[in-house]
Amino acid sequence: MLRQRLSKTLPEARRQRLDELGFVWNALETKWAEGLRYLTIYKEREGHCRVPVTHKENGFPLGYWVSNRRQNKLILSEARRQQLDELGFDWKPPKGPQPIRR
Repeated sequence: MLRQRLSKTLPEARRQRLDELGFVWNALETKWAEGLRYLTIYKEREGHCRVPVTHKENGFPLGYWVSNRRQNKLILSEARRQQLDELGFDWKPPKGPQPIRR
């Protein structure tokens, strides 16, 4: 939130310089988009969204991200739940030991 407030109070020239450098104004939205992108890649490769909790996708902790979405389903916005549903997201965690992927 601080970054978003800062973006409104900075002089336009400074804001533009930060934009040109790729400064992230909304870190939470950026993290969501990154997680969804990696989950999409994983699904295209594996054919499902049952990501082992320890799995990392290109260094991104995708398994943790997926587990967190499941645990926080009720507080996710309808739009975000719909994005996951459209991808075929499995809201129930897999049972039994999961293979460790690197």
